[in-house]
Amino acid sequence: MSELPPFTILLETVNDYLTYPLFAICALTLFLSIFVVPPSLSRIYCTNMAIPGFLSTLIYICANIFRTGLFDEWPERHSVAEKIRDFHRFLRAFSQSEYIYFSTLTVILAYIGYAKPFVYKRIMDNKTVILLFLVGYVWSAVTIVFVVPRVFAVHFLEIMQEDANFVPSQLVTIGMCVILYAVMLVFYVLTILKIRAHRISLTRASSNSIRKRWNVLISVLIYCTPPNIFIGLALAGFICDASIEIQDLWNLDNWPSEEAFDKWLATGDNCSNIRVLSQASTNIRLFVTSFTALIAFREYRKAIQNSLVILWNFVVCMRIVPKFITKNLRISKAVFVTKITAMSSNA
Repeated sequence: MSELPPFTILLETVNDYLTYPLFAICALTLFLSIFVVPPSLSRIYCTNMAIPGFLSTLIYICANIFRTGLFDEWPERHSVAEKIRDFHRFLRAFSQSEYIYFSTLTVILAYIGYAKPFVYKRIMDNKTVILLFLVGYVWSAVTIVFVVPRVFAVHFLEIMQEDANFVPSQLVTIGMCVILYAVMLVFYVLTILKIRAHRISLTRASSNSIRKRWNVLISVLIYCTPPNIFIGLALAGFICDASIEIQDLWNLDNWPSEEAFDKWLATGDNCSNIRVLSQASTNIRLFVTSFTALIAFREYRKAIQNSLVILWNFVVCMRIVPKFITKNLRISKAVFVTKITAMSSNA
């Protein structure tokens, strides 16, 4: 592979440093989802999105703390370290695949919740929601195995041979990802149009249920905007890799010599920069996804606000900070809480 451009090197550096903040945000999201946030569409979505990010960063952090050599460039073949490293890769790739499915599902449900509330109520039956998200997990796992077959189907799961024909399964799964992404963009546009059409009609006299569905619609719109850029980049990498697979360029038998293959890897692999760019922005995408969720969804904003107030009261009551500091910060604290409360109530 050719030398990485400075921008990609910068992305890789930022990506590594974001591991610990990402772990903290995913842990916070899971804590709020389990103990604080009431049952809702946003809670189901955020919980499922936080799980792979939490697990992948936990593995990375533990490997660094115990210096296991887990992320050495070439771990021993068929070793436990290699399997754990491949599982870590699987979780990171899984987060891309599940985002496409879960985001598409959430955007559609949020749109139906506002446009067709009675249909939404029938769909949001507990069994139906659980089934939809279980299908999402299965779909995401199967998809990522066959989108990147040489890594996961051959080396990780060992369910296919190195010389197998990966093109049909790869094209089908990538095609399904592109279709889902396109469907999400269509409903994304429909959401914008619905917001524009009904903004004027939403008055103070509107019922709480209408306003609640409106808030969900706005939250989903805010939430989906930043991560979609990174997912588009990942899809471009998948499509580029599929084109290489179609040409059968990974097969050494199609090259006159191993030196010619190595030269192509160094200078002729046009997908390498896209692939590296996508991989280097994985933590950035997960961080943006998780952080945006905490801001966009009202339930999580309120949960964070309440948690901050409780934490502040605990600190003051336990006299963890001196009295003169709490006295000087009392006004700032009141203004801070007032602003957060206003954000939560206006959204």
